[in-house]
Amino acid sequence: FEAARQHARVERAVAETGLDYTILRPMFYMDNPMNFQRESILSVGVFYGASGGQATSYVSSRDVGAVAATVLASPGAHRGRTYVLTGPAARTDADVARVHSAALRHEVRFVALELEQYRAALRQQGAPDWVVDAMVALENVKRQGWAQSVSADVPSLLGRPAETYESFAARQAEAVWSTKTG
Repeated sequence: FEAARQHARVERAVAETGLDYTILRPMFYMDNPMNFQRESILSVGVFYGASGGQATSYVSSRDVGAVAATVLASPGAHRGRTYVLTGPAARTDADVARVHSAALRHEVRFVALELEQYRAALRQQGAPDWVVDAMVALENVKRQGWAQSVSADVPSLLGRPAETYESFAARQAEAVWSTKTG
């Protein structure tokens, strides 16, 4: 997986500079479905993926920002550390669709695709080749089960539980409703 190799090269390069550093490794963002499939989710109630039914430990971008602020407020305490940032539970894409259904108050179905079907759909939408390759690679990370581990780093660093997908989806839905009415 090329993106993982690139991340590893960057992390090594940072460590080799001799400068103080802290590495944050957020898992898949809870924002991803609404960021990348917003129109499909809102207009036809469909969320597509090629995860092969494997669970993913999605993390709230709000929690990632809070962790970054915590680290920046006390950099010495985190010198040379690497934190894996996840939500409190791994979710399948079918689970994610159910959570969005409840929050948006309309059905959101998950449609499972094979990797090549997913690639073809992205190309049909006009995504550039590099985006298609990256998105397919990310779905393959899920499919292989490499994104399902849950880390205790977010609650440990923030002194509170990581945000649940339900809480995140409710905030997203509220934002959707406010843009429709105002």
